[in-house]
Order: sequence, then structure tokens, then C-alpha cells
Amino acid sequence: MRATTLSFLFLLVFSPLTLAVPQFTDTAQIMRSYDYSAGLTQSSITALAQDQFGYIWVGTQAGLNRFDGHEFKQFRPKQQDKNSLSGGFITDICISDQDVWIGTHTGISRYNTLNGRFTSFLAGDFDTITSDRVNDLTCESSHVLVSTANGESYQINKSTLKVSNSGLKGNFIRSPQTQNNYTFYLTDKGLMKINEQQQPKLLLEGEFKILKVREQRAILFTKSEELIVYDLLYDRVLWSKTFAEVANITLNNLYVSTNEILLATNNGVYLFKFDGTLLNHWYKRQQSNGLQDNNILSVMRDKNKGLWIGTETRGLHFFSQLSESFGHVSSDNYPDSPLATPDTRTFAIDQLDRIWVGTSAGVYIFNGEGFIESQFIYKPLIAVQGSFVTKLFMYESELWIATRGNGVF
Repeated sequence: MRATTLSFLFLLVFSPLTLAVPQFTDTAQIMRSYDYSAGLTQSSITALAQDQFGYIWVGTQAGLNRFDGHEFKQFRPKQQDKNSLSGGFITDICISDQDVWIGTHTGISRYNTLNGRFTSFLAGDFDTITSDRVNDLTCESSHVLVSTANGESYQINKSTLKVSNSGLKGNFIRSPQTQNNYTFYLTDKGLMKINEQQQPKLLLEGEFKILKVREQRAILFTKSEELIVYDLLYDRVLWSKTFAEVANITLNNLYVSTNEILLATNNGVYLFKFDGTLLNHWYKRQQSNGLQDNNILSVMRDKNKGLWIGTETRGLHFFSQLSESFGHVSSDNYPDSPLATPDTRTFAIDQLDRIWVGTSAGVYIFNGEGFIESQFIYKPLIAVQGSFVTKLFMYESELWIATRGNGVF
């Protein structure tokens, strides 16, 4: 026989629920990994970016790589050749329309994805460039802003490719970022802001090593390995994190999107919401298909929300957004209303996005607060109480239940 759906339909109309997803004890950390044997030029991943065509650009300490989802194309340097990649030790990558800009220890290069040609900008060819050792670069305005290891900076016009002084003022300039006609950057004094009239202002005093700006927020790493989020609109610190519970932590890099902050550290990858809530922590575990190195040098989200992690010694790791939805639910998660048995055989999702779980001891519904035996919500399902359920099948508003020894409902 088939279970009645009258009360089920009634609840669909008059008692809508929001999406209910269990909280996992452990989330899966199954990742794909790529190293030298997979086609990378080298296994120390120093920079990551994605271009308009979806290619993943991977910088290493021994060359540049482009990944198309199947294989890597390698780009090797020819030093002091302005029509080739300027260097093999990649320090930063940024994308601007059809151009990929690559910072290296021996110069900066532009790769045009339409014609497949490199153009390099070297200190020997431009008086404005005082050092070829690029620290970081940003492509968010009409110019590419570059900071170098000697603490100076310059800019390259994206259209004309003219090299000129950046106009940034201060000593030991690092991490320039452009937003809303302002440039934010770091000096030996702290976090600076400068307008188009080149009038600098010190926003936050301190010793900082990395800066990213997004949505009126400045995200900073201090030299004492503290994470600080600063409100650029109201000029105040919103929150900070010291990681005191982790001995000898080093904050290596970060990636910022509109609603999350990803930290690359020597203790794996941390994911924070913009309000400071810790959402996840990926680290090396005793599993062959997980993260293989805790020292993370670079991290990035792609356009499909996939997570790309660059390690120091074990190459590139990829973690799809779908993988983040897998995990383990134990009785510890919902002690007041747990699953009566860990012997789970089948599940289904109804039109209210609730999860139905078939076990060897009956059917349960996850209601957002715990697992409830189905007959307490839908009385006709008392017929399957305690049954060994082999299959649940949801068709529109109707639920079909197959059991072992108790028929089909």
C-alpha cells in the first residue's frame, strides 16, 4: 500500500520551513592534488589567479603554469628578454581583462591571452623601475600598481604600457590597493590612504606585512601574526584575531571575496566570515586524499566557488564546493534528538528542503533542530515504525518507502 499524503500536503501549504541542513561533526576534506608529476613546473605554489576564460594560473618558484581543467601548460622564463616571461620565481599574479600580469623576483611581465605574447618591464629599460624584485601588484584601476623589494613602487598604464611613478609617499611601500579613487597601501608607519591629489593620510599605525581591500574593509596581517579587519568608512578596527592557541603560526597570504576571508598559514587554511566567525579550517590529516602540507603559500576561490590551495612542498590542491557539503553526523551533534541507529540506508529531500533518512530502524526527518521519527510528524507513517527501510523515493509531494519484510508504502 501507499502512505497517505493528505497531512503532508497540508503542511506544505501552511507550515513552510527553511532549508534544514545538519551540522557535521567532521566535514570531508577530499581534494584533488597536482604536483610536478602532474605537469607543474615545480611544487611550491606561490601565486594563484583565474582569467576571464576560466583558466587557473599557477605561479611557482620555478615557472608559470596555466591549467585548463585537464592539463598544465608551462611557461619558462628568459631573463633580460622583454618578449618573454621575466623570471621563474613568481611572487604575484593579477588579471585584467585579456591580460595576465605576473610579478617575479626578476621583473614584471604582461601576458596577452589573445595573441599569446609576453611583454616584460625591466629596470634596465626604465629609469622609473629601481628594482626588478616584485613584491606584489594590483590591477584594479587603469594602472597596474607594483611594489618592489627595495620599498619603492611604480605603475604601468594598462592601455599605453607607459611606466611612471606611482605617487605613493612613504618608506618601504607594500601592498598597494585601489578602491573608489583612493589607493591604500602599507609603509613603515602603518596603513596609509592617498587620494587623487596625492595627499596621504595615516589610517592605522602599526607594523603590517600584507593588505587586501574589499567592500570598505581593509584586511591586514601584522608582523606579530595577527589578523585585523579595519572599517575604511568609519576609520575603526572592527575585529582582530591573534591565533594564540596555535604555537608559532605564520600568516602567509590571504584571499578576500565579498563575504569571506581565506587565510593561508603554516597551519592550513582558515575560512572566516566578514564578521569574524570562523567557518572552516582545512589542515593536513591522516588521509591520502586530503591536504598534504600544512604550510600554505597561496589560496583562491574560483568562479564556481571551488577552493584552490597552493602548498610549499606538495603542489596544488583543489577542493570543490560540493565536497564541503559532505561530512559526518554523530549522536553528539543532536543529543536530544539523535538518529536512533547509525545504520543509515537511504535518504531523500522533500519540497520543503527537509532531509528524510531511512535507517534499519525506521524513517527520520531532520527538522533543523534534530532527527524526529516520521510518525510523530505524519501519523500514517506509524506503519513503518521500526522497519528496515531500504529505499526512500520522493515524487513531487508523494513519498514512497520500500522496506525489508514490511512491504512498500
